[in-house]
Amino acid sequence: MAYIKKKFKAVLFALCLGVICNSLAADLPKADSAKSEFFRARAEYFSGNLNESYRLFSEICEKDPKNKDAVKFLERASEDLKKKGDLDRQKTRITLLKDVTEGWQQPKTCVAPQKDSTDTDKSTIWEKLRGIEIPKISFSAIPLNRALDLLGNVVEELDKSTSKIKGVNIVLIDPQNQNPQVNLTLRNISLIKVLEFISKSVNFQFDVENEAVVFRPCEDKSIALETQFFPISRAAVIRLTGKRSDEKEKDQKSLAEEEKLIKNFLDRAGVNFDVVGSNLAFEGTRLIVTQTKRNLDRIKNILTAYAETKQVEIEAKFLEVQEGALEEIGFRWTLGNGGKNVQTGNRSLGSDNLRSVNQAFAYQDNTQGKGKVILEGRDPIEIPNRAPTMPNHANLGASAVPVVDYLGKLGKYDVGMLIRALEEKTGSDLMSAPKLTVLSGTTAQIVIAQELRYPEKYGDIHSSVGTGSSLTGNAAGVTVTAGTPMNFATRNIGVEMAVTPTVEENDAISLKLEPCVTEFEGFVEYGGNSVAMSDKNMVHVPSGFFQPIFSTRKIKTEVTIFDGATVVMGGLTREELKEVKDKIPILGDIPLLGNLFRSKGQSSQKRNLLIFVTANILTPTGSPTRQLANPIQTASLFQSPRVVPVEKK
Repeated sequence: MAYIKKKFKAVLFALCLGVICNSLAADLPKADSAKSEFFRARAEYFSGNLNESYRLFSEICEKDPKNKDAVKFLERASEDLKKKGDLDRQKTRITLLKDVTEGWQQPKTCVAPQKDSTDTDKSTIWEKLRGIEIPKISFSAIPLNRALDLLGNVVEELDKSTSKIKGVNIVLIDPQNQNPQVNLTLRNISLIKVLEFISKSVNFQFDVENEAVVFRPCEDKSIALETQFFPISRAAVIRLTGKRSDEKEKDQKSLAEEEKLIKNFLDRAGVNFDVVGSNLAFEGTRLIVTQTKRNLDRIKNILTAYAETKQVEIEAKFLEVQEGALEEIGFRWTLGNGGKNVQTGNRSLGSDNLRSVNQAFAYQDNTQGKGKVILEGRDPIEIPNRAPTMPNHANLGASAVPVVDYLGKLGKYDVGMLIRALEEKTGSDLMSAPKLTVLSGTTAQIVIAQELRYPEKYGDIHSSVGTGSSLTGNAAGVTVTAGTPMNFATRNIGVEMAVTPTVEENDAISLKLEPCVTEFEGFVEYGGNSVAMSDKNMVHVPSGFFQPIFSTRKIKTEVTIFDGATVVMGGLTREELKEVKDKIPILGDIPLLGNLFRSKGQSSQKRNLLIFVTANILTPTGSPTRQLANPIQTASLFQSPRVVPVEKK
């Protein structure tokens, strides 16, 4: 029995041990997998791939939240990503501020563009017709077929081109066997001119067909005509016809008119539409032309020259430097008795010393009207009626604040003295660099200004006097209604500039520039006071009809610059000097003591505004044609990628 129990315990122990071993064996691959994922995530972290390591550590923590090492690395990756974001933000900020700083640099000298010597004509036979120069050729009573054979031999000898086939094929088609005689002598002339003179002398015509020059009689109706479709842009239509329509929808009448204008233009350009069977049709976006091969090539060359829609990037940089200074010292004496004051020396230099372009040259004018209500036996009550001022502009050069205020008595009179003193220097540097893209020949408008709305008309002033009663002793009431402002107008205060670029054939840019600087000087009050009386009382009300005063400086010029060059416009300078000296007669002339009865102030302001206009011709991809690409780092990311062609040295 004891043996059986012992045997049973041994078997039970073996079974338990097997279960434990199987469990450990099953968990071993899982442990190895978790450890390999952890090592991979850590390797990504130390290699600098923070985003990938953060993702892997997040997955490990989701599977095993108690993995302290994974949680620790997850926190470190999160902190490093945050630091990297801060560094990227600082780098972007530094780059943008650097662009602003570099904007203050003066434009550099532009290198003159090299002339493009590439011939635009790609046809080999046309190159030969225009390029082969014949020193001398003479035909004396020679039949046309013989003359063309001789000409072909001469051309073959003079052909210096690199093509394998020398010379030009010249074919005569003469069904009626006219074969007229040629009498012609020419010197130092191109091959195409020789062919033209020969054809005119014998009343024949020639055309280029299938890489051969074909001669046939002018009255021959068997001229081969071809029909081709030429796509044409709206910009090309405008340039060909000189007509700019503002209509959104084109009707058949306008299309027919444009078709006629295009046909007339091509006819003046040398395309002969008198050929039997030739025609031209315009459907709005395409030209359908039936013509000879030679005329079709001419039309193709013309449309190629006019089809290119050239765009110009305009960057207008406004640089303004200002400096202002103000010095003021003044004394104000007051002498009062029974609430009635007498003031002396109350003059100050109230003017602005700092105004900027984008702040609309704000000016706080001192012009103001005052209304008065005069009551019997009392001091008049003043009703201020100030002129409006520009919002959000401080008077940096306003009068000085009191530094000493002394009050004493002289007998039964109250005597007061107030001292004002101020010394102020101000300065401002402003740079604005708007940039825009405009089609060649189109006007672009640049405005850096503030809009000022003001009434052009005021309504009438209305007044009415009520009824009073002698029994009650009540005086009649007085009502005065000011004029209502009407017909508001808007004026831009600041800098406006109209730019019209035109791209020339040699890629030079003609600029029509019209900058205008408008300053707001203040308000002027028109009209007299309105007076209303009731018994022994009187009311003075100013008109309140204020109208603004503007000063304008304009420049209008036309210049031609190279692509990428900068034109500078200056002379928009201004210097203001103001000086005030006040004194009380006799008292102000007393030595030393007279300074207490004198006030003086001096204000100076200098402003210099320079305008730099840079013009760049843009490619169809939107990049400047002559702009060199800066060095690009590996794995760089661009918000608006553009392909910039680099010039080969």
